[in-house]
Amino acid sequence: EYPMDGKYPQFYFFSKVYHPLVDPQTFELDLGSKFPEWKAGRDQLAKILVFMKRIFYAKEKDFLSTMNMDMVPNKEALYLYKHDKKAFMKKVSACVEESLERRYVNEKNSTIIFTEPKPAHDKIRNSILSHQR
Repeated sequence: EYPMDGKYPQFYFFSKVYHPLVDPQTFELDLGSKFPEWKAGRDQLAKILVFMKRIFYAKEKDFLSTMNMDMVPNKEALYLYKHDKKAFMKKVSACVEESLERRYVNEKNSTIIFTEPKPAHDKIRNSILSHQR
C-alpha cells in the first residue's frame, strides 16, 4: 500500500540487529515511532535512511531513554539499554560479529551485492577520491 498516505515502507534487516526499534523475530525496523503519520510526497525514503543511520550512533540514542516498553518491538533491548548498558552492548557486539561473518553472503534476488575487495575496486576508489580533492 506504500506510498499512500499513512502507509510507510517496511524495512527489514537480513541479519539479526539488536536494537529496541528492531523486531527480534522478523528483523523489521519500527518506523512508526519516527513517522507516525506518513505523508506521501512529504516523507521520503531518504528520511528513513537518515533515521536508520542516526539510531545506531550513541549520541543519537538519547531518544531511546524517553521511550517506554509499549513503544518498541524489542522490549528486552530497551530494558537493557536503560538498566544494563554493558549487557546491551554485549548483545549488540554479538550481532555485529555475526553480521561481519556474513558480510559477503548475499540474499537471493537482492539488488545490492557485496563482494570481497578486488584490485579493480582500489583503482575505482582511488579515482573517485582523487576527484574529490
